[in-house]
Amino acid sequence: MRKFLIFLTILVASIAFLPAKIKADGGVFPPPYYRIQESGQKAVIFYDKGKETLILSITFKGDAKDFGWVIPVPQKPEVAKGSDEIFTSIQEITGKYRRFGYTNVMQLPMMGATREEEVTVVETKKIDYYEIAVLSATDSKALAKWLSDNGYQYPEESAYILNDYVNNQWYFVAVKISPEAQRADEVIQGLKEGHATPLKLEFNSESIIYPLRISAIEVGQGLIKLSENLTLNQERVEHLKSLGYGDLTDKEKGPAIFNQIVQDLLSKKPYSESRASEYPLIISEENYLGVDSPDLRLICSNLRSCQITVEEWFNNYFSRQGLSLYREDYIPIDLYVISDGKKEIPGFSVNYANWISAKEIRKLAYDVNGRSLINPERSKYYLTSFYRDMTTKEMTNDLVIRSAENNQRVNAPNPWLNFLWGVLIVLGVVFVWLLSPMGIMFIAATLVRGLVKQETLKIFSKVFQILSLIVTLCLSALFALLLVVTLKSKLYPSPYLFFISITIGLGLMAVGQILTYVIQSKLSKR
Repeated sequence: MRKFLIFLTILVASIAFLPAKIKADGGVFPPPYYRIQESGQKAVIFYDKGKETLILSITFKGDAKDFGWVIPVPQKPEVAKGSDEIFTSIQEITGKYRRFGYTNVMQLPMMGATREEEVTVVETKKIDYYEIAVLSATDSKALAKWLSDNGYQYPEESAYILNDYVNNQWYFVAVKISPEAQRADEVIQGLKEGHATPLKLEFNSESIIYPLRISAIEVGQGLIKLSENLTLNQERVEHLKSLGYGDLTDKEKGPAIFNQIVQDLLSKKPYSESRASEYPLIISEENYLGVDSPDLRLICSNLRSCQITVEEWFNNYFSRQGLSLYREDYIPIDLYVISDGKKEIPGFSVNYANWISAKEIRKLAYDVNGRSLINPERSKYYLTSFYRDMTTKEMTNDLVIRSAENNQRVNAPNPWLNFLWGVLIVLGVVFVWLLSPMGIMFIAATLVRGLVKQETLKIFSKVFQILSLIVTLCLSALFALLLVVTLKSKLYPSPYLFFISITIGLGLMAVGQILTYVIQSKLSKR
């Protein structure tokens, strides 16, 4: 506190002498030979009186012509365009740092014929560059067939996940990018840079649901495994084809070629006669011959060590080309839940928890017509921010978000503590002003004016009082201006409390100076 007051003293005193110029995510499946990088799944969930508003966002990076979602929900949803602004606004409130990860995105389907009694297309609509179909189904196999017929490379071995949704009579929101939008430069560029328009779903629900389980579906058809530690994803496949090494990307020929290179290496076959010589950009003659040197011979002394060596050659080459290794990555999940009280999810960390007013909620984001994206009815709600990094193997259940034991704040300031700090800062400003040259000058001028009867000295004392008052008013106006700039710039963490407290403290001193001057003037006339 002493250091703070010293800083405040220096700040105010120095200014006094300045001149006047001063990402329910849902399931996302890749098409064959496709995998893209995602930086996270985000969702804002607003829940009130049995109705859930779910705003979803997927942020990814990849050269994707198209992508899509299958989002299961417990009741028939109303689907509308979401907004990126709502995530920006909430992150400003929660102070959330950005996290990174990977996940899969699937190719979007073309609408196909369905058997009405088993799969029903309840509704179709266009939103932004999306074409959306709301589906219901009575048979999981028929639904899986519909997805497969329409371009969703749905793995049959994961049909049990659809079974649970179908048996509970859930609805499915299937999303694709319209054919005409796929040719639009701004859409193509946006997808390449990792941006997709968020969606807003509203539906009735007995509890707060985040449909996570369908995200556990893994589609492996798009990956070519040459060996235990060497996998080709779409980026690698396309790169190898561009080099004329397309035979390596064949599901049957690729592993056979890899094994032949290993056998040639193990049998000490000359480079010019080996299969490796057909791929000199990946396995150079220098590398190949280096294995036979006395210092390096141990790295290919048996079959497994030779396999590891060839794997390293390939992976090192891909690394030099900036082609990331395929691996099972953690998917970062960020959820922002707004409801009647603090919430909790087993296994998730709470990054932020605090009350939020209805006014703040309405200002989070607006739709294309300028209306609030979320329209709360009560005066205040509770905002809880969750995060967790998960693998698809951990996504065994949908998230049922439940009430916490209490509404204790997390990483959020206590308003009473802010008030106390504000009072201390105001008192500090008053104390510093009294000890500053302007304060001392005003006090001295006031005493001279009250105690001395000589008119010349009284006139000089009035001048010094007015001069001190002017400086105080200028300082107060300066900090008021800084306060306005702070509010407009939305700085985080905000110096709002600091600036408003200093403005109030200087304002109080200015009022005190004016009252002192007026009272002395009236008393001198008697």
